[in-house]
Amino acid sequence: DEVEEGCEVLNYPLEQIRKPKQANKQQQKRKMAPSSSSPPLSGHSAVILRSPTVLIVSIGLWGMNVFFFRLFGIKYRYVLNYDLMKEKEEAKHKGSHAVTAAERDLTDDEDDDDPDDRSGASITWNKLVLFSMTSLLILQVIARSDFVKKDESNLPFAVFFFYVAVLVYIIFPISSNRWMRKSFSIVLQRTYELFNPRCSCIFSDANGPRPIPFIDVFYADAMCSMSKVFADWGTLLYIAMYYDSKGQNGKDDNSENTLVPRICIPAAFAALPYVLRARQCLIMHTVGRIKNDPKRYQHLANALKYGTSIFPICVATYQGLLPDQAKGLDNVLVTLQTINASYALYWDIVMDWGMMQNPTAVVQVACAGGAYPMEGGSIQPQPTCQHVLMRPRLRFGLLLSALIMSADCVLRFSWLLKFTTILTGGNLLLVTQLLEVFRRGIWNLLRVEWENIKQQRKMGKHHHDTNASSLDDSSGSEMQPLKENDIERSPQSFSTIMQLGPKVATA
Repeated sequence: DEVEEGCEVLNYPLEQIRKPKQANKQQQKRKMAPSSSSPPLSGHSAVILRSPTVLIVSIGLWGMNVFFFRLFGIKYRYVLNYDLMKEKEEAKHKGSHAVTAAERDLTDDEDDDDPDDRSGASITWNKLVLFSMTSLLILQVIARSDFVKKDESNLPFAVFFFYVAVLVYIIFPISSNRWMRKSFSIVLQRTYELFNPRCSCIFSDANGPRPIPFIDVFYADAMCSMSKVFADWGTLLYIAMYYDSKGQNGKDDNSENTLVPRICIPAAFAALPYVLRARQCLIMHTVGRIKNDPKRYQHLANALKYGTSIFPICVATYQGLLPDQAKGLDNVLVTLQTINASYALYWDIVMDWGMMQNPTAVVQVACAGGAYPMEGGSIQPQPTCQHVLMRPRLRFGLLLSALIMSADCVLRFSWLLKFTTILTGGNLLLVTQLLEVFRRGIWNLLRVEWENIKQQRKMGKHHHDTNASSLDDSSGSEMQPLKENDIERSPQSFSTIMQLGPKVATA
């Protein structure tokens, strides 16, 4: 006040003093006033929250898969466990393979009238969705708690506490979470099988390595959609190795000691699922070579597809960590990602879903209608668009199958979002990860459906050459015959129905 009075006497402009004074008061008010909304998370905090969020959403999407499988009458557990059941039957005769507890849970859980329903151990879609929604809500509450708002460096401890709390609840021996312990046991067993060297007997066993069961292929493909989650875990490992207790880098990020691990650790973690899946393809190629399978080269082509995923991962990781040094790699990255996305999309539609199996038929129908040759030399008169472009048998119907195909075509190129201004930074990475796990969720529907159709063809092909007791024995054999409602009544499947026996054919 004395300064202001002196200014009035000297005719000095008061605004030059009042404005800084008012600005200082406003800054003090902002510091003292509590924040009504949480501040944006830094890069490291976004990485910490992104991984559990994507994992939780994936659990809910698998619940969605289970719901649609049951709605359309697909025995997904039987489809996933089919190869394990065959392996278990062969082990009974050879006595060379001990069935694990997790495999027993899988093979004994194939019927709709599951005895585990009464004990609470049955894995149902509503349990999965409820668990996913509850976990996601708890995670968001933790991220916005006062403990994290006061000091953002507390977030890793909060998320770690969340993981520990969920794990303790899963293993706690109460009846309400038996299904969680069962699910956790299956996940651990399948994860172990990803690293289990089934090819260790290539040179010691005349029969070669054991084939990869479908459930392990299915699980490895799911892990490939978690590639960015693995990359985030690699980033967290780098942070834990090279950052001090205050969350600051103890060394220069661009120094030689930190530059290599900063790029290589996340890239190695992101590429790990693709390497494991390519290894499975090479093992199956070895199995096919020993058995003289004429289609064994498809496994090499599939391994090449997963190999094309590794190069974009390395370039994208280098570009994301060192954008200034990698400015000239945009065209290279776009080319690599376009090749990989196009290759994977073709494999999704033709190999994984069994659609567009006869490309020449598309041209014949488009140019001149009428009859065209089908597999086995038979003639199918007046083929429809469904028969030519997709499959004669669509358990999910033409509309839903076409929607899934269209969505997969779009989501395979979701990486193009980074060239727009809609999303940037951590939000872009989170959205692209969620879009990928959603794509995997809808991909699962047609993949299990196609595998079910192939298994039915195998059973129909070998029906007359197989001992009836191995399929129809009701005293405990896991290999049960197909039921009447498992066969869709379509024109092209009549020959398949006739091969399955008089009972199904009559129905």
